[in-house]
Amino acid sequence: MNPIIGESLDRVDGTLKATGGARYSAETPIPDLVHAVLIGSMIANGQIQAIDTQAAEAAPCVLAVLTRLTAN
Repeated sequence: MNPIIGESLDRVDGTLKATGGARYSAETPIPDLVHAVLIGSMIANGQIQAIDTQAAEAAPCVLAVLTRLTAN
């Protein structure tokens, strides 16, 4: 049996979090950070006939559009 279960614990960062003074990892600036978005199929069992990525590639700030044809 774990002796911590059911016991209250002191949260050393609790006051900072409750008052808005805590710093979270998402608030740390990271130079050249990029994000990815995965888009899954809306059809469970199908075959890809064509992939048109022109609109996605033309969108502002898009660095790359990866498909099964571009991933090596």
